[in-house]
Amino acid sequence: CIGIPFHIDDKISFVQCRTIEKECGMRYITFEVDGGPKIFGYNNIDKSKTVSVLEGPFDSTFVYNAVANAGAADQSNTDFLVQQGCELRFIFDRDYETNPQVRKHLDKRIEQGYNVVIYDKNFQYKDINDAIIGGWDISLLNSYLDKRTFTGLKAKIELSRIAR
Repeated sequence: CIGIPFHIDDKISFVQCRTIEKECGMRYITFEVDGGPKIFGYNNIDKSKTVSVLEGPFDSTFVYNAVANAGAADQSNTDFLVQQGCELRFIFDRDYETNPQVRKHLDKRIEQGYNVVIYDKNFQYKDINDAIIGGWDISLLNSYLDKRTFTGLKAKIELSRIAR
């Protein structure tokens, strides 16, 4: 198990422990320290540029100007980032094609008018971390994510085209 600290300014807000063993039944457990937003990587972002919001801390380390929203459904973290003046792009794990909960979150972000990444057939991985393990170069990955970013009606059309 490894501990991942979540910093907001100079305070640790939460610590998330993640097991590396596949046999363990629980992958994550999060402990509150000083409370506040549960956002990994906040202190490292440039708020004047689009901030990518991912589900997991590992994934977020490979994406330029990114944070992880611990608890993909946590609207308070999104609200905090917006209050800080951030323009957001959401990058969910690829399982939005098979997981109704993740798909619901993706659809909600599209309805809210946010930029979202919609993967195509060239991305054969569960998530960003798996793509890196599979050999994707970080700059190539970020270029791919930029090309696969959609909003509004374009996002809906692309999602319906990919879901066939």
